[in-house]
Amino acid sequence: MTDSTDFLAKLRAEIDQIDDAAHDLFVRRAEIVRNIAQAKASEAPNAPVFAMRPGREAQIMRRLVARHSGSFPFAAIGRMWRELIAASSGMQGPFEVAIYGSNDPAGYLDVARWHFGSVTPSGLYNTAAQVLQRVGDGKGVVGVLPLPGGGDPGADWWPALAHSQPAGSGAQDRRSIRIVARLPFLRGEGQNACDAVAVAPIDRENTGNDCSFLLAFCRNEMSRAAVRRLLADCGIECRPLDTDKHDKRLMLFDTPGYVDDNDIRLARAVASEEKLLERIVVAGGYAVPLQYPA
Repeated sequence: MTDSTDFLAKLRAEIDQIDDAAHDLFVRRAEIVRNIAQAKASEAPNAPVFAMRPGREAQIMRRLVARHSGSFPFAAIGRMWRELIAASSGMQGPFEVAIYGSNDPAGYLDVARWHFGSVTPSGLYNTAAQVLQRVGDGKGVVGVLPLPGGGDPGADWWPALAHSQPAGSGAQDRRSIRIVARLPFLRGEGQNACDAVAVAPIDRENTGNDCSFLLAFCRNEMSRAAVRRLLADCGIECRPLDTDKHDKRLMLFDTPGYVDDNDIRLARAVASEEKLLERIVVAGGYAVPLQYPA
């Protein structure tokens, strides 16, 4: 064996050692995930099972981007970690993805699989209504739908969020469906991908860099500009996205930052002297996506 081939053999042996160490760490990580699932079940045995935490996931990816160095492309790192995160969610309970596939099935399917992994069970649905029904009826189901106001012909589904509050038997054990993530979360320069959102009956988390969606229920038909000015006067700078085609009194806005249901600014807007609004509902939001380095 020459010096050159001996040197290459040593390098390949070192790669094998690194692969084994990485595999051991993945196995150990899975054990910790299982322990977390058992601890959750012990603390709240009757709580709805839904392991996905989009805010926590966003913070993980931001930390990895911040510490990344070297020539290995971060796009590959991101894809590996998304597979890891999705598989971990599936270990903790039911986990399934319902994907809107009417206008561009390949596009939304690609975005969903990139974010939720290749091993997560998924199904394509012809309409947004079918996706929302599956999310509402299933356990651990997250939906992938066109971004509201994003230009897709199927993006007019958002008024359904105004009526997603559970009612009837067992309603106390269910939550409203909300927008919880924007996809793709990791975006490369020049990447051509469908703009989508993930919806699920889970609570959001403040990640420190977020955007929120607001549903404004007006007392009468009025301009979006008037509602926008009212919200701005109450401290919420927002952008009008759409008006319900069937009920012009229902409007959708987005605003930078994390806004929750108990935000005092929402109460001020409803209680304003103009009495323009019946109520405002937080329809969800997302951690602002990352532009990863080339």
